[in-house]
Amino acid sequence: MESRSSYDVGKFLAAVKDFERVIELSEQLCQDGGKLARLFGVFFAMTVAFAIRSSLAIGERDLPEMAADIGADGSGSTDAEQQSVPTLNTVRTAIPKVVAAVASSNSAATTSALAGMGVLALCPNPGEQLSRLEWMTANVGSGNRLILLVELALFAVELREFDRATRYVAEARALSPTSWEFYNLCVLEGLFALRAGKQGEALQWLEKSSNACQVDEHVSLNCAIRAPNFLLAQELLAQGVRPAVIRHLSACKYVWNYAQLPFEKWVGIIEHGGIPNLQGSEEVQALNQPYWKLRTAWMRARCLEEGRELPPIEPNSKSPAEVLKARERLLEEQQRYADKIVNQTIKYLDD
Repeated sequence: MESRSSYDVGKFLAAVKDFERVIELSEQLCQDGGKLARLFGVFFAMTVAFAIRSSLAIGERDLPEMAADIGADGSGSTDAEQQSVPTLNTVRTAIPKVVAAVASSNSAATTSALAGMGVLALCPNPGEQLSRLEWMTANVGSGNRLILLVELALFAVELREFDRATRYVAEARALSPTSWEFYNLCVLEGLFALRAGKQGEALQWLEKSSNACQVDEHVSLNCAIRAPNFLLAQELLAQGVRPAVIRHLSACKYVWNYAQLPFEKWVGIIEHGGIPNLQGSEEVQALNQPYWKLRTAWMRARCLEEGRELPPIEPNSKSPAEVLKARERLLEEQQRYADKIVNQTIKYLDD
């Protein structure tokens, strides 16, 4: 039996489950054969494949890296036209083999099982994964590229690749971001300012981020179905900044009121001198599930594709409470419309 580096069992199993759910959703979205669905499916499957390999803490002598087959100019197998995801049946058949191989610390069996599951094809070399994701999306149209650039920037920050994250943010800012993309870019700009020792500027970006989701009821709803980004707030708390973070959480409560996030609990901890785990909380992690990120990214991409883009960011004349009430009215109108369609369909079938 070959020895292998230790690994986080919970993290590994969670990543495997995430992979299965992303593949399942990708397969559903691709039923119409659209290239856009395939692109987003591959992109998010690649991020989860990276998470699986990272969770195993695999060393070079344990599970050798494979050639990524990418040229210096970025051409190669990461082109969305060439890259694909495994079938759901393939993944589900391979999962027991992967789990058993990892549990037995058998590197050869692990390599074989991960290859059979499609993980190695999507992430042949973890050290090159960010580059592969970047190259894969290089020629995507501006609207969808904006969505993927934000995801790339967040992934780069997770990997502590701040220079590349800064570049992705600059590229995204040039594409006239609105709504949830602009919200995240404000958070990232604040992180960069904080790393440069500019706390005052970081605080300005923190305020801009919450304002970005309060432009109107449509923007608020677009942000509300996605995960809040507390990376900047968490870093500011670590530096002893409390009142500004409390104000930020109070503003965010109007957007993510439905998500049952423990805002009052967090504020109480901060007021008593503690630092709650905002970004790592179970509630935020649930909204950050890869399959849900794929679904919401796909929904956003379809809106852009169909010309239903949100207007540019404008100064907000409504209070957060007014925006929330308008959002509730919007949801009620949508529900009434949906009920009307259902009733008409039932009546047609009865006739």
